[in-house]
Amino acid sequence: YSAMPDAELIAAYRDASMVLGHRLTVTAGDDTYEATATAIEPGGALLVRRDDGREHSLLAAEVTIRPAETGA
Repeated sequence: YSAMPDAELIAAYRDASMVLGHRLTVTAGDDTYEATATAIEPGGALLVRRDDGREHSLLAAEVTIRPAETGA
């Protein structure tokens, strides 16, 4: 038994992801912030980058895709 998900499963997860490359609002515990989804790590965590460059690996959080901003 391995605690790490199968590489094939992770590849399928990446392919099916609707959040990669999108701006997000992330709520993790009492912390809410905006970030961009940049990757799905080998263990299945979602990697996000805040505007200040800090990266966070998320295993459990509420993630909402933000609508695209228009220059209206």
